[in-house]
Amino acid sequence: MTTIYKYPIQPNIEKIELSIPGGGPVLSAGLDPRGVPCIWSIVNTDEPDKVVTFYCVGTGWSLDWIMEEQDNLKFVDTIKQGIYVWHIFVGEE
Repeated sequence: MTTIYKYPIQPNIEKIELSIPGGGPVLSAGLDPRGVPCIWSIVNTDEPDKVVTFYCVGTGWSLDWIMEEQDNLKFVDTIKQGIYVWHIFVGEE
């Protein structure tokens, strides 16, 4: 079945690995109605899980270590949570 799943995340963790059935694609990131930071992705429950790596970068943080680790980053979304602003990227899929 193809559907959309929500994955709660902790944006203060710089590297986030999620097991996503079929591996995506990733739709967006943001706060759910309860204010929990999440990533939403299309999933195919008939396919095996694929580990998808996300990177969370706060405004003013260095991207150098991520650029050394990942050649092909794709911007997903920005999450604004109180005084914090988190920029979510997904690694090469």
